[in-house]
Amino acid sequence: MVPVMQNGASLGLFLSPISPVMVGVAGVAHIKSVDLLKRTAVPVLVALLTSCVGIWILY
Repeated sequence: MVPVMQNGASLGLFLSPISPVMVGVAGVAHIKSVDLLKRTAVPVLVALLTSCVGIWILY
């Protein structure tokens, strides 16, 4: 259960528009962090689901 929570927490950083990662990338790209969030939401959710399934299969 711990690997799932750890992966979820690390991927969850990309789903928050006020996280330092999103603010930094949006600042460098000169776009709003909400627009960046909309663009990255689906890939991050797919990665989270894939990670959960992979961990469930392996452990």
